[in-house]
Amino acid sequence: MSVIDNVVVAVLYGNADIGSVAHARLDAKRILEDVGLLDVVDEPLGRLTLVQRKRLEIARALGNPTPADASGRKHGGPEC
Repeated sequence: MSVIDNVVVAVLYGNADIGSVAHARLDAKRILEDVGLLDVVDEPLGRLTLVQRKRLEIARALGNPTPADASGRKHGGPEC
């Protein structure tokens, strides 16, 4: 699976109203540009350096926003 495909899956999973895979790809490219991975979008995951893999983790998290729990708070915050 390529870097961009990985982020596209996160975008589609985290945004039910995204509309289409084409829109998800556009969002994924924007996110990959933001985290500095635009130059490796078509690379398979096995070719990434450790630093690039960590950036990919951040990109997936940005593509799939954390849902709020029943109290309205985001998960993982200091108040949890």
